[in-house]
Amino acid sequence: MSELSNIKGIGPSTINKLNKLDIKSLDDLVNYYPYKYEVLKKSEKDLDHMVISVTVMSTPIVSYVKGLNILRFKALYNNKLINVVIYNRAFIKAQIIPSKIITLLGKYEENLNKFTANDIKLYDIGNRVEIIPKYHLVKGVTNNNVNNYINLALTNYVAVDYIPEIIKEKYDFLDKKDVLEIIHNPVNSKKLNNAIMRSKYEELFLFSLKINELKNKNNINNTGFKRKINKNKINAFISSLPFKLTLDQEKVLDEIFTDLESSKRMNRLVQGDVGSGKTIVAFL
Repeated sequence: MSELSNIKGIGPSTINKLNKLDIKSLDDLVNYYPYKYEVLKKSEKDLDHMVISVTVMSTPIVSYVKGLNILRFKALYNNKLINVVIYNRAFIKAQIIPSKIITLLGKYEENLNKFTANDIKLYDIGNRVEIIPKYHLVKGVTNNNVNNYINLALTNYVAVDYIPEIIKEKYDFLDKKDVLEIIHNPVNSKKLNNAIMRSKYEELFLFSLKINELKNKNNINNTGFKRKINKNKINAFISSLPFKLTLDQEKVLDEIFTDLESSKRMNRLVQGDVGSGKTIVAFL
């Protein structure tokens, strides 16, 4: 049985849907990061993209047109009665109660006195600024579902922190558990940016750790051919050149010859600007 089933509200059907998002364990779930954040705050100037608080003034009515359900009700905004319309949200009808203050997101057509909402928040946004995490989804799993499941999982989750304490202290990094809490429930942009930065550092830290481990494993069985370098012949050729090698060129040559004379295979990239002398190094 999947450990996801221990979370309230997650049954076999939901587990199958989460599996499609490659969420198969508690670790997968809490580390399922949002792909973006939606900043929600009052906005009244652009009539095509408004975020407003209104008071519900009538019981909603649901009608159906070509398979779509349309929810309609009247609301009070700035002492004016407006007509509100939203599509495919019949399921929230019971929660839209007269005298309740809610938040509408959408477009207002002044000539029709009609507000077409693309979303409704069943609370008053007031003067707050909300940062809402947005997740990749599959059919049957909503954004709120994912966020709720993650928060339930975080309640008793023991986060494994891969970054050593000495590095965390040096860069004043947050604890991993705090990072997860903030990423899934951001309260302000400053804390969110700090959590994201710390998360990116951890990702690069683990990547570097894995690369070094692979290098160490390769070095154990990295047998190559020892080559005998005739330094006298090379030095004689260098002396015949119409120019003197730079210190960097001499240093790189010494490193290459050391590699060639060792029993380990050389894996080297010679890098430099145009005209820096890579060709003569390669020739030598």
